[in-house]
Amino acid sequence: MKDAFKFCSQIAAQLAVRRDAAEAVRRPAGFVRRILFARPTRHVPKPSMIDRLVATYSGADSIAICGQLCDGESRTGTPWPMGDRMRFSRWTERLPRWLEPCIGGTKPRRDPAQGSKVQSLLVIADRFDTAQPLLLWADSVGVFAAWHPRFVPALHGRFKTILWDDSAAMATSANHWQQRLSEACQNGKSPEHIWMSLQPSIDEIEQAKRGGISHVLTKPVMIDAILPITNRLA
Repeated sequence: MKDAFKFCSQIAAQLAVRRDAAEAVRRPAGFVRRILFARPTRHVPKPSMIDRLVATYSGADSIAICGQLCDGESRTGTPWPMGDRMRFSRWTERLPRWLEPCIGGTKPRRDPAQGSKVQSLLVIADRFDTAQPLLLWADSVGVFAAWHPRFVPALHGRFKTILWDDSAAMATSANHWQQRLSEACQNGKSPEHIWMSLQPSIDEIEQAKRGGISHVLTKPVMIDAILPITNRLA
């Protein structure tokens, strides 16, 4: 569940953490659109507390990430009264799209937990597991990076560099690359775009660069190839 929390902290415009439902009612956060429950066990809040929670955050959608100790709960017919639920291992399939209404901000956001780091690098890849090695490397050299399975307009202006993995951005024509990258521009300003692909052909590299890609990295990526990029962002 730690990876899911980190994803939320990187993507959401604001994040309010509460220990349990009682604290969420006692110390209500403002402008809440989504409520994410972390459920390591099958414990369910009392009905009276759920009613107070719903009244406090009227209009907010909720979902629960269930840990291993919750396995089998759905088969028993035990209801989860606060919206939908999902297994912790499937958060990468559900959270990105579910959290899109919460993405906001036009400037790179500082994360208090990260000190002076800012969101400099956005990795676009089909799965979190695909992006994770790059995210870990970026973090190790002081670059605050985030992952998303695709670019959405709400991400405008929040990153200095966008790294497109071929799992989410396949080789294409220069015109198609221009169209793809134009979606990440705002007011005529564009971040640096890097494409990472498995053994791209000479023509695919040429098309990508003509379409606006500044660098093409061949997978598996060596440290020497990615180091200059992260050094510029650190």
